[in-house]
Amino acid sequence: MLIKSTKATIRINANRVNALIGSALFYFNHTPPKLTPMIRPLMESAENEDQIKMAEETLFDSIPLMLLVTSNRDPCPHIKIVRQICSGLTVSQNYTPSISAWNEEKDSTAVITLLKLEPDEKLPRAKNSEMILNACFSQLGTDVLTICKELEKYLSLDVDENDLEATMLNVEVVRTVFSQWQKFPSPEQALKLSALLKHSNPAIRFRICRCILEFAKINLFETMNLFYNEISKFIGNIDCDSTRAGAVEVLLQLSGLEDKLVGATSLLAPIAFSAISDKIETIRETAASAFRKMVTILPLEKDEHSYISSYSPSLATKYRQNLNFLNVLSSPSSLPLLTKSDIPYLKHDVDLRSYQYEGITWTMFLHKFGLNGILADDMGLGKTLQTLCLLSKVHNDKNLQENENSENWSLIVCPKTLVNHWCNEWKKYFPSEEPLRKTQELGIGFKNYSPIVVASYEELRHQQALRTKRWRYVILDEGHCIRNHTTQLFEVVSNLFSKHRLILSGTPVQNSPADLWALFRFLMPGYLSTRASFHQKYIKPMLACRNPKATEIQTREGEEALSLLHRQILPFLLRRLKSDVLNELPEKVVQDCLCQLTDIQKSI
Repeated sequence: MLIKSTKATIRINANRVNALIGSALFYFNHTPPKLTPMIRPLMESAENEDQIKMAEETLFDSIPLMLLVTSNRDPCPHIKIVRQICSGLTVSQNYTPSISAWNEEKDSTAVITLLKLEPDEKLPRAKNSEMILNACFSQLGTDVLTICKELEKYLSLDVDENDLEATMLNVEVVRTVFSQWQKFPSPEQALKLSALLKHSNPAIRFRICRCILEFAKINLFETMNLFYNEISKFIGNIDCDSTRAGAVEVLLQLSGLEDKLVGATSLLAPIAFSAISDKIETIRETAASAFRKMVTILPLEKDEHSYISSYSPSLATKYRQNLNFLNVLSSPSSLPLLTKSDIPYLKHDVDLRSYQYEGITWTMFLHKFGLNGILADDMGLGKTLQTLCLLSKVHNDKNLQENENSENWSLIVCPKTLVNHWCNEWKKYFPSEEPLRKTQELGIGFKNYSPIVVASYEELRHQQALRTKRWRYVILDEGHCIRNHTTQLFEVVSNLFSKHRLILSGTPVQNSPADLWALFRFLMPGYLSTRASFHQKYIKPMLACRNPKATEIQTREGEEALSLLHRQILPFLLRRLKSDVLNELPEKVVQDCLCQLTDIQKSI
C-alpha cells in the first residue's frame, strides 16, 4: 500500500514539473514542430490537479497562450483541447448533476438546489475547466472566438431536443463564461430554454436554473424581460408537477442574489408565495425558502421609478400592479386607505379612527394578494371591529366575489366566552345584515343561514361539520391559543380547509419566540420550515445567547437569529400599541364608585 501511494505521489509531482516546464515554454513562445510533449502534461494537469494554487500557476496563462500559438497549426489541436476542457465541466456528478443519473424513473419533482450535495472527487477537474475557460476570455477577450473557432460551437444556446446532452453541455459552457462573454440569448432562445424548466429530469431543470442565475448576476432586468412571463405561467400550471418544480427552483436560485435582487423582488415574491400551498411537499418547501429570503429584501425596494424604466412595457405594468404587494409587507401606511363608503352596510353613525382604516386596508390587501397575517393590536384598539369590516367587504363587494364553484363561507373561532361578543358586535355595527350564526343555530346544515359562522375552540374540536367544510376565511380570535403544536387543538385548526386565514392576538408571543412557529404553521405552512429546522436556526442560538456564560460568537449569532426572525415575520404582523395611537383615542374617563361590603365580606 505504501509503495502504491509513493508511486502515485511521484507520478503526480513528475506531471506537475512537466506541466510547469510546458507552461514556461509557451510563455517564452517556444513552439517546436511537435507540441504533444508540451500539451499532454498541461491537459493532464487540468484533469488531475487538485491544488488550486498549483492549477492557477500552471494553467491560467499557458492554456490561452497554447490556443494562440497553435491556432494556425495543421492539423489544429484545438478540437481535442476544447472538447476535453468543456467536457470537464460536467464530470462532477454533485456539482453538475448528470442527466443520465437523474433519469425520469426518479422523482420528477425533486429540487436539486435543496439537496446541497457534498463535493466529490471529480470537483477539482470541473473547477479547473471553469478556471481555464474564464482565463481564455480574461487573457484574450472575445478575440478568443476568432483564435479558437471550435470554442464558439460550445456557446450556442440553440436547443436540440434530439441531443439534450450536447445542449446542456453548451448551457454549462455559457454559464461558466457568461460573466465575461455577456451575450444574452435571443427571445426565441430564451423561450426554448424556459421550456426545459418543464422537463421531468431534475438535472436538466437545475442546470437551466443555474444558467438563468448567471444571466441575472450580469443584468437582472434583461433576465426578467426574457424569462419572467414563462416562470409566472409555469408556477400556475396545476396539471404538471415538474413544471412547477422548475419554476420554484428558479425562484430559489434567484433569491440567493439577496440585495442584488432589488428591483425584481416585487415581481418574484408574489409568485413564490402562490406556490407555498402547493400539493407537492418539495415544491412547497422550495417556494417557502425562496419567499423567506425575498421578504427580507422587499423593504429595500423603495424607488420604483429607477426600476420600471428597465423593464419591457408589459413587465413595467405588472411591476406597478405589484407595488402594493411591496407596501402591504413593508409599509402598510403607504397603502391607499379605504374609506367608510368602501365598507358595505356599516352603520352610518359609526366613525372609525384612522388607524382602524389602516388595519382594515392592510387586511384587505392581504386578501387581495392571497397572503395571511396576524392583526396584533393592543387590547381595546378594535381588532373585532376591523375584522368585521373586512368580512363585510369580502362577502358583499361584487368585485371580490369568488367564482361560482368556490366556497363563500367564513368561520370565526374564538374562546367560548367571546362567542356572544362577536355576535353582538356584528349586530351593533351592521344592523341591516343577517346576524352571525352560532353553531347551535345551524340546525342540520348550512343552507339559508348567514355565511359567517362563530364557533368556540371547544365546538371546533367536537363538531365534524366545521372541520370538513371548505371555508373562504378562517379567523382565529385569541389565536395564541394554538401556540402548543403538540395539542389536539393545533392539529384540528391546522387541518381546516380555507383560502384565507387571519389571526387576532394582542399577545402573539406568550412564552417565547418558539410560539411563532405554530402560528405561522397555521397561516402559511412551510414558511418557517419544519419545527426542527426552526428550532435549530432560530431558537437554539437565541437560547445560547441568553446564557450568562455565552461567548461573543454565541451572542452575535443569537442577535443575528433574532434579527432574521423579525425580518421574516414582521411583514405579516400588524401591531399598534395604545401609545402609538394615543392622539386618536378618546380621553380616559375615570370614575370612583363607592360600594358597600356584603355580609359575607364583612365576616371575612
